[in-house]
Amino acid sequence: MFLRVGTSGYSYNHWIDVFYPKKMNSKNMFLFYSSRFTTVEINYSFYHTPKESTILSWYESAPPGFKYSLKVPRLITHRKKLAGTDDLIRDFSNLALSLKEKLGMVLFQMPPSFSYSTRNMEKLKNVFGILNKQISYAIEFRHASMFQSDEVSALCRNYNVAMALISAPGLPRNPVPLEGPVYLRLHGKDKWYGDNYSNDELGKLVLEVKPVVLRKDPLWIYFNNDYKGYAVKNAIRLKELLAEPVNKT
Repeated sequence: MFLRVGTSGYSYNHWIDVFYPKKMNSKNMFLFYSSRFTTVEINYSFYHTPKESTILSWYESAPPGFKYSLKVPRLITHRKKLAGTDDLIRDFSNLALSLKEKLGMVLFQMPPSFSYSTRNMEKLKNVFGILNKQISYAIEFRHASMFQSDEVSALCRNYNVAMALISAPGLPRNPVPLEGPVYLRLHGKDKWYGDNYSNDELGKLVLEVKPVVLRKDPLWIYFNNDYKGYAVKNAIRLKELLAEPVNKT
């Protein structure tokens, strides 16, 4: 399957009675979620480096064909800002491989303070050079300057790292690349995490990504506008528009 649509995280109490049935125990949320989606972007790994036993538990919990995309720990991206993190990245990559065929992408979510500079470009080049070739990686930038230099996108292409396309207030969105995997994160058009994408907006998104679907390159789309369950509502509607099977039972 080349097309995957899901949400960033799934364990939200405010999704009860919006997506999850009333009085659903949080322990049963993943079972319900994974019966309706084929992928999820894991937030837990951003805040805490998971133990191998946790990774193996995720693997066992997911049905065949399900894919997890993991966020690199913020220790690497936000606290150290990639400096001196070679061993940490190698260790996390090896940990991610414990998901075996259920591993989707590994995402570097960079902080808004990570702007274009010679020093930061050197750090990116160093990190990209030590990435595990068994894993598909993506990187998300949140400073506008990183979208204004062709050098950034060229560096990502040269190392086969997908430069994430994002929908977020105040940040540009690069055109969909002409080849290779596409990783798209939708945080909210006008308000971080709190926008409900309209049917027209989702329709425009379908037209934007349709060439990727047709050429059968991997396409990963995650909604991160979790407020009021907008993410899961928008993800289900987008799946319908893209004709990805949706289990409504």
